[in-house]
Amino acid sequence: MPGRRRDIPVDAHRLNIPEVCRDTDAGPLGIPLHPGAKKFYEEKGFL
Repeated sequence: MPGRRRDIPVDAHRLNIPEVCRDTDAGPLGIPLHPGAKKFYEEKGFL
């Protein structure tokens, strides 16, 4: 396979959006969210 595609795990667990989009000491966002992303996450109740 070209590139790094072979390095991408296919059996990994699903991405947990509520865990990804929150700012915590263990995983700070470090940058502001795009306004559209912030609106989406707020509408879905993740923020």
